Amino acid sequence: DRLVLVPDKLFGQVVNSNLEVRTSTAIDPFTGSSLEGALFTYEAIPRSTVFAFSAIYKDPRNFQLGGQKLTKEVGWVVENVEMGMKYWEFLGIGGMVTRGMGRMRVLNA
Repeated sequence: DRLVLVPDKLFGQVVNSNLEVRTSTAIDPFTGSSLEGALFTYEAIPRSTVFAFSAIYKDPRNFQLGGQKLTKEVGWVVENVEMGMKYWEFLGIGGMVTRGMGRMRVLNA
């Protein structure tokens, strides 16, 4: 109930003005404490942002792997891709997943 449509020319400005700017400190992997002078900032997409995307599935029988023709059908590809998308909610995609970033739920899969 919070869907907004904007023109393409305005889209970039809307996105950039709504990114969350966060500051963090890098952690020394050997000591587990913060690194001296390792303060950095990054931009994050706000929680509950909705994305739309399309997945294009190719028939694997049209491809070879290691010189062998593949025998799986496109339904197998769809099933496995959609099963993998369920893990995005727990494992995340993209960078900084160890900080809880990138987790998303796929709706209408």
